[in-house]
Amino acid sequence: MFYRPNVVGAGQGVYRLMQFSSAIANDNGERLTFEHWAQVVNEYFSPQANWKLTLWKDNERREAKLFEIVPDVIAMLLLVSSQSGVRSMNFVLDGARERSYTLGTSVIDCPNAQWVWRFYDGHVITLRGAFTCQISAYNIPSDGLPYTLKIDSMTFDALSYERMITLDAIRGTRGVENIQKTPATTTQGSPDNASSTSINTVKSEESNDRPMSETDSRSIVIEHAVLPPDPINAFGIPQASMRCLEVS
Repeated sequence: MFYRPNVVGAGQGVYRLMQFSSAIANDNGERLTFEHWAQVVNEYFSPQANWKLTLWKDNERREAKLFEIVPDVIAMLLLVSSQSGVRSMNFVLDGARERSYTLGTSVIDCPNAQWVWRFYDGHVITLRGAFTCQISAYNIPSDGLPYTLKIDSMTFDALSYERMITLDAIRGTRGVENIQKTPATTTQGSPDNASSTSINTVKSEESNDRPMSETDSRSIVIEHAVLPPDPINAFGIPQASMRCLEVS
């Protein structure tokens, strides 16, 4: 089953996860076929692997759904998500730590991981939460090595998610509006309005401390702006992806 103990535990597992992240980020026509995703999952996951995924509703820790999926369902989830308009995915594991667990096995922990979904319509959805993964070395030659690193288990607790959209995805008539810098002024006023006059003057003076660049003085105005439909449900993923998880 395992090859030798010193092939994991010193960053090799994190590198393998980044390879998996790169595989699911590829934007090509093959991502719309089950065969493609079955091949990707077979390459990076062991046959007995499982993925525990927790999704929280509306960014509040009041209602959550927990799913435990096996390799075949992982492949189906990636396929259905791609068919729902997802152009690419990737994991961001800033601050991840890897440690040896048992012979030929390591555990990667990342308390602030990100799972980023990019859609064709310009939406970018980022799920954030704690991530844990166990990776083992198997006696399967690969890439000139006498072993292959595969994922045995993965846990991602998506505590929150955020939406973003690219500017080009917003439809409407575009224009540029110049912002004129208003100089600070002082106003002679009665004692009743002296306080407000002083505050306004200070704020105006503070704003003048920093030179206004050319980009500061020009704002993009989009009249009758139209945004593409929201591609996700209250749990942060497409509804079709949710149904795939629920029936698994």
